[in-house]
Amino acid sequence: MDFVHLHVQSAYSLLASTVRLEQLVTEAKAKGMRSIALTDRNVMHGAIPFYKACKKQGIKPIIGLLADVLHGEETFPILLLAQNNKGYSNLLKISSSIQTKTKEGIPLKWLKGYSEGLIGISPGEEGIVEQRALHGEMGEAMEAIRIFQMIFSPANFYLSVQNNGAVERGIVEELAKEANVPVVATNAVCYLRPEDAVAYEVLKAVDQGTKIHHDLKSENVNHERYLKSGAEMAMLFQDDSAALQNTVNVASRCDVEIA
Repeated sequence: MDFVHLHVQSAYSLLASTVRLEQLVTEAKAKGMRSIALTDRNVMHGAIPFYKACKKQGIKPIIGLLADVLHGEETFPILLLAQNNKGYSNLLKISSSIQTKTKEGIPLKWLKGYSEGLIGISPGEEGIVEQRALHGEMGEAMEAIRIFQMIFSPANFYLSVQNNGAVERGIVEELAKEANVPVVATNAVCYLRPEDAVAYEVLKAVDQGTKIHHDLKSENVNHERYLKSGAEMAMLFQDDSAALQNTVNVASRCDVEIA
């Protein structure tokens, strides 16, 4: 079963990833991947070098962004993928807005104005849909889905599922079924290999200004946010081939050309 990583952050996501772009693309090539996304948080600095590195290796690059969005006074991220050059242009505008005008996140009402050419994906445990559901606020979760469907159109909005224990898959799948929303499988890549998890934990501690109180070699460290192969993802989602196939479908819809 084919699979495409649609949620990948690099070191351009300051203190949120240990992934270097050249190594990412080289690793993707070694694992037989034909396409991969880059979705750094609020910044697009890596887009062009990522694009060029992918083209050099014969891999289809998907240009994306993990963008913070203001919902009233609360901020939640959403994954955005460019379907075409208009979408790419809108990603640049969204990133610029967050960096220069609205550092807490782009207001939801602004997102609608920049939605052309974009696919939206609720990103997992940090997303507003998942957060509302985790707190038992299923009505609010459904309302968030409806808002995103209006912003992107029902055909261009997806929920994502992970198999890492952070969010109960059944909850998201129930919402998806009720709202008739397609689902994609993701893994939220923040480092390339399992052994890089320790360095990632250190980065997180620096970012949050906290001390590391647990043994970094213990089971307390999450070793799952690495660049899993297609075979590994197929094993994790052997009961949901549609979520895997949808990643391929989404990738096929994304075609950005950068001169």
